[in-house]
Amino acid sequence: MPRSSSLFIDRADAGRQLAARLRTLDLPNPVVYALPRGGVPLAVEVAAALHAPVDIILVRKIGAPGQPELALAAVVDGEAAQTVINEDVGTMTGASKEYLARGRARELAEIERRRALYLDDHPRVSPKGRTAIVVDDGLATGATAKAALRALRQQGARKTVLAVPVAPAEALPEMAAEADEVVCLHKMYHFFGVGAYYGDFHQLSDEETISLLREAWTREDPPPEAKGTTPVQRLAAAIEPLPALDDPAFAAAFDRFASARVVLLGEASHGTSEFYRARATITRRLIQHHGFNAVAVEADWPDATAIDRYARLKPYRAMTPPPFSRFPTWMWRNTDVRDFTHWLREHNKQRPPGERAAFYGLDLYNMHASMAAVLEYLGKVDPKAAAEARERYGCLAPWQAEPQEYGRASLYRGYAICERAVVDILVDLVEKSKDYRAQDGETFFDAEQNARLVIDAERYYRVMYYGGRESWNLRDQHMFDTLEHILERHGPASKIVVWAHNSHIGDARHTDMGGTRGELNIGQLCRERFGEEAALIGFGTHSGTVMAASDWDAPAEVKNVRPSRADSYEALCHATGVDRFLLDLRPGQNEAVRRDLRAARLERYIGVIYRPESELASHYSEASLSDQYDGYVWFDQTNAVTPLVTRVMAGEDETYPFGM
Repeated sequence: MPRSSSLFIDRADAGRQLAARLRTLDLPNPVVYALPRGGVPLAVEVAAALHAPVDIILVRKIGAPGQPELALAAVVDGEAAQTVINEDVGTMTGASKEYLARGRARELAEIERRRALYLDDHPRVSPKGRTAIVVDDGLATGATAKAALRALRQQGARKTVLAVPVAPAEALPEMAAEADEVVCLHKMYHFFGVGAYYGDFHQLSDEETISLLREAWTREDPPPEAKGTTPVQRLAAAIEPLPALDDPAFAAAFDRFASARVVLLGEASHGTSEFYRARATITRRLIQHHGFNAVAVEADWPDATAIDRYARLKPYRAMTPPPFSRFPTWMWRNTDVRDFTHWLREHNKQRPPGERAAFYGLDLYNMHASMAAVLEYLGKVDPKAAAEARERYGCLAPWQAEPQEYGRASLYRGYAICERAVVDILVDLVEKSKDYRAQDGETFFDAEQNARLVIDAERYYRVMYYGGRESWNLRDQHMFDTLEHILERHGPASKIVVWAHNSHIGDARHTDMGGTRGELNIGQLCRERFGEEAALIGFGTHSGTVMAASDWDAPAEVKNVRPSRADSYEALCHATGVDRFLLDLRPGQNEAVRRDLRAARLERYIGVIYRPESELASHYSEASLSDQYDGYVWFDQTNAVTPLVTRVMAGEDETYPFGM
């Protein structure tokens, strides 16, 4: 993870942020030139976002006679290598033409050696008539970038752009005189060196540089078998048709992802039966055949705990109000989740308590229920601590019914009214954890997570009034942190399945959520934390029906899903004519299609609210499908979930926890 003061996680992260800015500009016929080695990871990201070729531009300095650190000139490679001379230094040092010629020959030979090392026989990309974008990981003096810009101009570039993530403010006016446009994400008035602004700023090896370039060129140049076909034809050849959901072969198709430690299963809406049923059948197989021992869903922790108690055959515990009785009730209180819950209980009956698969919630909205759970736990194990906690939580009592109003109150009565009080409760829990765990480690873990939820929910309801990315990022960071706590609780061999919306599990860096709005999500954080041990699987549909509301807290309705837009990924999938399919998007699989689906297109996201009349503005977003996901599941026609009545029967019976 990056240092707290870092602007960028690593060079790739800086490249994605730089690409998001460049995509907003008018850059006709672009070509991206990296200043190696540090500029290559950024240039690869920029080129992918702009659908532009990527090349390197090598610059070698010629030092002045007797003063090798003083730049007399620079040699820049290209179809006709350019020499950029510093006339003032030449006059001052009395450098002869012969000295300059010898230096040019020497540095040109080194350029050719390095170009052969990095590029082998890959052809140069001429800047003639194009927008030449020079990319580096940051500026110090800017001398190398200046020489590159001058040379590209001399080689016929129509427009030159310098793109860097960070630079000293005083260096930028001079660079603006060299380039038609300078793009710098952060200009620093107190500059500490480029590396200070990165969490990871390791020195790139030649091998890393070469690998990045090769991967970029593979994306640019489709293999011979992909030429002469359309994107739809290539997609149709790559997809794997799936049988009906109740056919065992459906779930077996996902065995390829079972080596991951975390498998994230998405959904394109919160109210589509096929998505829930598909996730259930895939999860059953992962639990039965591949050692997965937990499911974590986009639901509130205390509500999901009711399912967990039922599924793991724990004693019944009343909950007021009943679990999943808050809007949107149908999201987890539906027949598909009920059926999976009953299966999980039957599966667990055959196993000892320590080997039963668990069910958890990742979300943070039900702050009131979490406070009640903490107080109930402390009341049993430490009545004195319970009394103290009740007094501290009393700070939030005025807003129990409408916690969002706490944020409004914080604006007028002093920021973070109750922050210290709720943090102190968790601190006390942790300090006494050894004694508490000795009584019952599982119930302590539940209480600890509820205490964490209250802390993050208190912050969430404060920042939501400030708008922007803060509340989204806090919520997804909380869900990811909860996921990590679950894995830690279950041990190093634990494996978990996550159910959440596509907007949470598709890597946000490859959508306009991350590229434009600066939002992160669970999928991005899992890739950064677990690498190839995280499998991100998205879901999509063309048309059908969905359970959704027209406004927050409005009644649920079965709504018709409009056929997908012609300029969307969904339209491409529909054009294959296949009802159900799996598309493997892992690196090395279906590379031609991965290149096709890397280009930004519209992707549809339907949440608990669906407004077909404003669908383009409300529910479509630009994204890169193949960079977001490791797999994509398609259902051409889908149906709304069937909600359960929001009512709990007295006592515990076979209908608990849904009360039907």
